[in-house]
Amino acid sequence: MSKCSIPVKSNTAAVVVLYKPDKGLYDRIKRINTQVDTLIIVSNDCTRPECINRLDKNSIIWIENENNLGSALNIGLNEALKLKYKWCFLFDQDTTVFSNILFEMSYLFSIFPKKDKIGVIVPNYSHKIGGKSAYLPDVDFQIVTTAVTSGMLIPLSILNLVGGMREDFIIEGIDVEYCLRLCEVGLYTVATGKTLMTHSAGDAYERNIFGRSVLVANHSPWRIYMQYRNITTIILLHGWRNKLWTINAIYSMLKKILIIVLLDKNKIVKCLNAGKGIGSGVWAFIKD
Repeated sequence: MSKCSIPVKSNTAAVVVLYKPDKGLYDRIKRINTQVDTLIIVSNDCTRPECINRLDKNSIIWIENENNLGSALNIGLNEALKLKYKWCFLFDQDTTVFSNILFEMSYLFSIFPKKDKIGVIVPNYSHKIGGKSAYLPDVDFQIVTTAVTSGMLIPLSILNLVGGMREDFIIEGIDVEYCLRLCEVGLYTVATGKTLMTHSAGDAYERNIFGRSVLVANHSPWRIYMQYRNITTIILLHGWRNKLWTINAIYSMLKKILIIVLLDKNKIVKCLNAGKGIGSGVWAFIKD
């Protein structure tokens, strides 16, 4: 990949995907809007919240996605490409960014020694429940295997090499599969050490077991099905090239089942859906 220019406001867009957002959307989205040149909002429920009208209409693009929900990120990325931007952020609707996120990501780019190997830059973040940082907090940068979608800053020139996001995954595992694809062509996922955003854990809650606090994701049965289907597919497609990640992924899947059995609601339905997801992932791999 050829070297990309440093990300600054004038060459950077952001994509935010909406689906039935809550009342706190305006404050979160305004923080993003002020740090990029254009904010591309892709609505998966085709309903325009009133607060969008309070943003600068010259700096936003509103797109209603009436097709596959999993295509929203690619719709936004393609719009940024069409507008000739060099970089593009991806954000969930429930992410709160700090006011210096673009500045710090630009600084990371400036000090990273192999700029032509950057596949994506990601910010360190903390969950709103628990407050634990995702990556090492006391370093300028680190190379990680995978990262969450929200907060990704993508050099748009690499899309010609690796393609966009996998649309059939819809919401689960899109980020993991994308990062592993980057690895396979020799590109890095580079994370900041500084915490630059907070990420909502959805309907998650904490429970104590044997004196330890455990985060219960409380995902719906459908979402658990998608998680196990997609992670199974990723393991079968990419796992042999990323053995350490595969071991961690299998451990994580088993740990989630244990938490469901011990602490979650609708245990039987969720466990059955996890099993169905694994079966669907294997079948999809065989068919392909």
